[in-house]
Amino acid sequence: MVDNDTVLAHLARWFPSRAENAATDALAYVLNRSAKAREALDDLIRSGVENVASVVRVRTQVVGPDGTRPDLVGEDEDGKERVLVEVKFWADLTDNQPNAYLDRLPDDGPAVLLFLVPDERVKTLWPSLRRRAAAADRPELLDVAAERKCMRVGDSGRHLMVTGWTGLLDCMATRVRDAGESGIEADIRQLRGLAEYAEIETAPEAEGRNRYFRRLIDSATARGVDQSWLSTKGLNRTPRTYGYGRYVRFTGSGAVSWFGVNDVRYKKYGETRLWLHFKSAKPKRGRLNQSQFDALRKRCRLQDRNGRGWVPLTVKSDVEPSEILEDVLDQLVRITEVIDNPSSESAP
Repeated sequence: MVDNDTVLAHLARWFPSRAENAATDALAYVLNRSAKAREALDDLIRSGVENVASVVRVRTQVVGPDGTRPDLVGEDEDGKERVLVEVKFWADLTDNQPNAYLDRLPDDGPAVLLFLVPDERVKTLWPSLRRRAAAADRPELLDVAAERKCMRVGDSGRHLMVTGWTGLLDCMATRVRDAGESGIEADIRQLRGLAEYAEIETAPEAEGRNRYFRRLIDSATARGVDQSWLSTKGLNRTPRTYGYGRYVRFTGSGAVSWFGVNDVRYKKYGETRLWLHFKSAKPKRGRLNQSQFDALRKRCRLQDRNGRGWVPLTVKSDVEPSEILEDVLDQLVRITEVIDNPSSESAP
């Protein structure tokens, strides 16, 4: 996408947390105004699932009897829900996704649960959705389209599908352009700009941006505090010239560390942007003693310079954001164990 210089994208900067809802409403607006845009959605879905009834209208945030609330519901001419669309950028899946949404689909003919996500997320979201669906008590999952991320639930008419924003918006733009619907084409450009903005601003590896890492650091800290092995009492968020971060206390040992992004070290060593910074070897509250410092050097790859130590934290790529967070938490717990038991020789 290259159209993020639009009015919608500009307005989204004022309400970044609402970009997903805005994109959902904008997509529904375009689909309900244009039969050609709906035909593009039908074409995309039928590229993976044959004979799905055409979508004649869409509705947003329709709560089902089971409490599920998909972003978009596509209804056929009889008013049946044939297509459920979840509009995503980089937000995590909810506990109900995809299984409760698959169960909501009718089974009297082909029906589809479609996740619409950034192109780069397709490859990570698809295996996560498959694992969740396979873990449920349901029939075997069968791949039905080699060129699409699409599978069928057993012998039912229910299908799960994932596609990127670019493919859908390109198809919609072509359809309405050929039909001479210049106003709808302009609306699609606005939606494309909004989607591009949200995709960039919320991406885990957005170049030159720290929004994702701020959320990652704050989320990991909050989880550690909730589980009582971290504390932030009396400690502040303290961004530095090389990146966002905050101070945390490891409650078992009382050691204090700065937890954050260090782009200077990243550019120098090319290892990771995420680090813990400790001070040591001085009889002062919150600092590591020498044995703790040595244990971190030996078992956690601490880099030592003038009594200051930097411990790298790996940030996984090509996985879902929730998996990145869980992995960072696992690393922090292992570091906690090393600090609490510096004489232990077991691997962290």
